[in-house]
Amino acid sequence: MAMDKQNSYLSLFIEESREHIQALDNQLLQLEQGTVDRESVQSLFRFAHTLKGMASTMGFLHMTELTHHMEDLLDALRSERLTWSSEMADLLFACSGVLRQMVDGIDAGRPDSAIDVGVLLHQLADFLGRGSVPGKPLHKDGTTAPVGEDGLAAQWLASHSLPADGQLYSLRIVPEESCSLPGVRLFMAVRAYVARCQVVAAQPSAEELAQGVVATQGDLVIVSDLSPETLVDIGMGISEIARVEVSKPLQRGTVKDTAKPPGTGTEMSHKGTTSVRVSTEKLDLLFNLVTELVETKTRLETVAKQQSDGVLVETAEQLSRLTRQLQEVVMQTRLMSLETVFQRFPRMVRDLAKGLGKQVELQVEGAQTELDRALVEELGDLLVHLLRNALDHGLETPERRLAAGKPATGVVRLAAYSKGNRAFIEIAEDGQGIDLQKVVHKAVDKGLVSAQEATALRAEQVYNLLFQPGFSTSEVLSDVSGRGVGLDVVKSKVQSLGGEVQVESQPGKGSVFRINLPLTLSIFTAMLVWVGGEVYAVPLDAVYQVYTQKRQDVHTLQGKPLFFVDNQSLPLVFLGEAFQVPNYQGDPDLLQVLVLARDGRYAALAVDGFLGQQEVVLKALGAYFPKEIPGISGALVLGDGRVALVVNPGYFLRKE
Repeated sequence: MAMDKQNSYLSLFIEESREHIQALDNQLLQLEQGTVDRESVQSLFRFAHTLKGMASTMGFLHMTELTHHMEDLLDALRSERLTWSSEMADLLFACSGVLRQMVDGIDAGRPDSAIDVGVLLHQLADFLGRGSVPGKPLHKDGTTAPVGEDGLAAQWLASHSLPADGQLYSLRIVPEESCSLPGVRLFMAVRAYVARCQVVAAQPSAEELAQGVVATQGDLVIVSDLSPETLVDIGMGISEIARVEVSKPLQRGTVKDTAKPPGTGTEMSHKGTTSVRVSTEKLDLLFNLVTELVETKTRLETVAKQQSDGVLVETAEQLSRLTRQLQEVVMQTRLMSLETVFQRFPRMVRDLAKGLGKQVELQVEGAQTELDRALVEELGDLLVHLLRNALDHGLETPERRLAAGKPATGVVRLAAYSKGNRAFIEIAEDGQGIDLQKVVHKAVDKGLVSAQEATALRAEQVYNLLFQPGFSTSEVLSDVSGRGVGLDVVKSKVQSLGGEVQVESQPGKGSVFRINLPLTLSIFTAMLVWVGGEVYAVPLDAVYQVYTQKRQDVHTLQGKPLFFVDNQSLPLVFLGEAFQVPNYQGDPDLLQVLVLARDGRYAALAVDGFLGQQEVVLKALGAYFPKEIPGISGALVLGDGRVALVVNPGYFLRKE
């Protein structure tokens, strides 16, 4: 049990350290882009101080030392012994990056000492050496509530002598009311005081807290030479601690024995608590159980219809309603804000712009848009590729922008929004735009298209060439891009997630890369179609209409079949031929046509028949399909046990 508790403390430390490092980065970016004021510097100091306290509590000495030196620098800044500069910003960003590496290493089981911080410590010390006025860190005025009448202190004094060295203090540590793990916070606080002081009594003790005792506050009796203000700082350095109360130095006779019997201590109300931490493993297990339930429900509905049993059909319908309600609740727990991904990009864009010698303003919109957690976790690397391309290929240097009559600072916009049951993420920049002729010439040189084919390419088809493996228009290779790696990976991954990538561009005005994804990845309603004896599932949100047409009425253009809908001609794709279904022949007389539509783009798919709608659970193709299948995003198990492949509409949709 104690080992499990230690592991939970480490997990909590890692999670919260990452949050504080991200907050540190965000505050540094705000300082770099705006006015340097005392409040902002105080926030930086507080983040560094909290990280130091957490690292010290967990025994990570190298991390503690680095954050302690950062504290010294920030204290000199807030006391105006140093002034803000770009050099200082670079150094603090470097420290933040190393802290992030340390936490990642700790998460992977490596000690924090695996990363050498010697160079950074010397650089921090050099900065402090430039200060015009030597001084030590300032402390806030800490007037704390008296806790002199303390039963724990009275009990200790009843059987012990006053210490010869140091002062005797009584402390009370109170976590925030909204704290979901007060026992963990109190344990971390006790560890912090043990590291800095002589703790002679604790209630509850560190051992009791480690074993999971329920506590809403902690009392300590300590011997220390530290000032009351410093004692407050030690406890307040732990996250979710609301306050630390420190008594005046205790003397015999000044403390009343007000000890209460066990279990009668003051308890704080937790009526305000509305949420608890739940591990992602438990959420994944719950979600997997719900998907199994959905599949079981679908099989039961199939059996009920086959048996024509009224009671069984009614039971299946009731189970379907309950399953749908449970599914909706569980799907809500799966949703995650894109902010968890977006928050890492301001720092990345800042560093990248510096390396490229460009001035860039990153605008972030819609970070609160929520998607299935599985999708959010996959998006990070994809957006990194697109942002790097936007900065390297899209935006011009300040000199070229000024010569073109633009501001020296380029703008990159990262935006997210949802529409219906789809999510959209856009990476836009106000750069030079995509040179279509340059792309076409490069494609011809690489043999991707012939010179004759190139003359007939529409803009959308030219943009699609950018996603060909190994394609790049850069004349000079760089560490950022220009090696033909990235965009093909982006498109392939997005399609595997049931989405698509679109490109828009205007010469001299910039480009937009738009990712279109389902809000949820696994459970959806599908239209089932029959093709050459095989069943395929098409997401219902992409189905525009279904038609029946005689084969003899199909028109052709240059030998290619067309289908007319709403006065538009669409290329008619025979799904059996597109997926190379074995022994596919199709109906010689009638065609069943499924028209897909999404965001002004259409597709017409010829199938052998329609089998109706069904709620399905998407599964990865897995080991049975080791290679990606163009136009297929996954598989599912039907109610009768058969396996059906899921069609990716984005593969067939085209803009007219």
